[in-house]
Amino acid sequence: MKKLTTSIIGALSLSLFLSVGVPALSNVVEADESVNSVNSILLSDEESEKIASELVGNSDLEINEEALENDFDLEDAVAEIPSINEMTTEEKELFDSIVNEQLQIMGVDDTELEEVYKDNLEGFFDENSETYESLQASQAKIDEDIKDLEETHLSMLDKTASFITGDKKVQAFRLMSNKFAGAVINTAIGLAIGGGVGAIARYIRSKGKKEAARVFSRTVKSRLTAWGAPKLAWSVGVAVTFALNFSDIGGVIAKQIDKRDKKKNNGYIDI
Repeated sequence: MKKLTTSIIGALSLSLFLSVGVPALSNVVEADESVNSVNSILLSDEESEKIASELVGNSDLEINEEALENDFDLEDAVAEIPSINEMTTEEKELFDSIVNEQLQIMGVDDTELEEVYKDNLEGFFDENSETYESLQASQAKIDEDIKDLEETHLSMLDKTASFITGDKKVQAFRLMSNKFAGAVINTAIGLAIGGGVGAIARYIRSKGKKEAARVFSRTVKSRLTAWGAPKLAWSVGVAVTFALNFSDIGGVIAKQIDKRDKKKNNGYIDI
């Protein structure tokens, strides 16, 4: 039902099949173009922010009124999010709606990649999954799933360009990991306050940016530690303060952390 974007298949097929009888240099050029086509599957940061902003403006998800009370503790609420198998019907519906929002922000709707990212988002919040609340395990699983997807489609094509399935092509996908980390953060916070990006925006407005920055920083720090990335906690404060000016809070936090981690600006946060 879900097929890899037609333009991507076309780009890969054309570059590979035309390689028969074409000089090796031509193969390299066409292969690079194919990698660029694959790498453009997901939205750019600017496009993701535009989608998130539109979702905030059009959101009909109501924030949980308890989240607006003075004694509400966001850190505790996020830590106490139930596993998918323990969610009530309403909680599961909320979870599904938030995940669908995140897929729109990432830009993986209507492709086989949607299944990869959706399955891994669900697995992150499912205690029966091997990737439950583990950023490192989730990233490894995503890389594995995407590599399998690549090989499935490339196996039908010209073997003379099989080098495309190597590290370079995997790296093109790996550059999207900031988006997955951002989606996890957005989903966790959204579940805690009872809504998607629109609810998160309302929560920030109700608290004020200064208080929201304090609460978000404490929450994200504790979650990164719980999710297996304690070394990133030091950079959260600045990242959160910057992110509050945007609609895709989680995505911007992840990108800002990436600017400050061990391998800066490589497209994914280093665990």
